[in-house]
Amino acid sequence: MLESGEVLILPAGWWHQTVMLEDSISITHDLVNASNGRSYMHALAVESAVDPKVASFHEESKPYLATWRDRLPVRKTREIRRVDGRDLAFEDFLRDFLIPREPVVIENLIDDWPALSKWNMDYLKTHYGRVFIQYFKSRDDRNKRMRIRNFLETDFGAPHYAMWCLNDFYDVLRRDFHKIHLLDDNQKDWTLDLPPKEQSELTWIFMGLKGSGIGTHMDRLGQHVCSAQIFGRKTRNGFTMAR
Repeated sequence: MLESGEVLILPAGWWHQTVMLEDSISITHDLVNASNGRSYMHALAVESAVDPKVASFHEESKPYLATWRDRLPVRKTREIRRVDGRDLAFEDFLRDFLIPREPVVIENLIDDWPALSKWNMDYLKTHYGRVFIQYFKSRDDRNKRMRIRNFLETDFGAPHYAMWCLNDFYDVLRRDFHKIHLLDDNQKDWTLDLPPKEQSELTWIFMGLKGSGIGTHMDRLGQHVCSAQIFGRKTRNGFTMAR
């Protein structure tokens, strides 16, 4: 509750609503500084493409936005915590990582998955080479499709990556990866309530040759991402929403 004379600071990223408990007047100001400048300027550019009023404000503000970029703090990364999956209970996983939105690398969690010893680029090309996948040079690329075999054999001149939504191949490929104890029932993973077809649409294989990658982004539906590395190595840097 907010009383007369009090000031509420609501950081970026909070869902919020307002109910007037009595006749009410307040003054609200949008606050931008080093803590949220990067995300604010990005959102401003995105919204200006669809909202004429925002577009006008964006255009008039460009000289000032240019100076703001010089004031942005250098992004700092930190080591993501690592834990042993054999000793991790779901309640601890939920409390220590999911609820506070802390990323974590879990070791020894999928050691019994057949995919770890079977899957590599040659395996996918041999067994699923005729399957069509989406491929990208950047996140701005859309609707480019190519068979897996052709994708892995084509010299694009620059690194590309590919996304394969499992769909019709879900049941076949699931033989090589299965539920893990942290997410093995619908109380731990609500998506298990969904019919198999919908479940398959939430499972993707990402593949890319050396040097490819995905630019900074946020998954727009607010889902947690569970990414099991099957073959090769990659880096995955995370940044808090406010930055």
